[in-house]
Amino acid sequence: MSSYLHRYIEDAAVMSCPSVPRKYKYLQQAWDAGDDWDNPETTFPSDPVLGSYCFYWNYMGFLGYDEPPFRGPQNSLGGRVRSTLIVSDYFGYDHHQSPGAYGSCEKLKGGSFTPGTEVSSAYWSRHRLQWQH
Repeated sequence: MSSYLHRYIEDAAVMSCPSVPRKYKYLQQAWDAGDDWDNPETTFPSDPVLGSYCFYWNYMGFLGYDEPPFRGPQNSLGGRVRSTLIVSDYFGYDHHQSPGAYGSCEKLKGGSFTPGTEVSSAYWSRHRLQWQH
């Protein structure tokens, strides 16, 4: 995202959810470098940095029950057209660091801290409730 947005947003902290328990230590460096980011702690030729937000570029939302929930991108690349960027907090399930659990940058009630990795911020996680009959 930084390759697209860096000229509009210089401070990478704007792109990190304030509820993340611990921010990625190379966030600003990775943001400034864009696609040329190489993490000094890894040997990968190119290191994607996982963010605490999800980005939807030129996607349309709910279109009705007969349509898929998202359709996009709607505009061709390079043309003089209006673009839309939707940014939402990350919420996921069954990450390799917390199998069978929900994860979010927002604190989950009863959740626990899941440490960051060499390419991601820390996040909150919580296993599904087990219902008893």
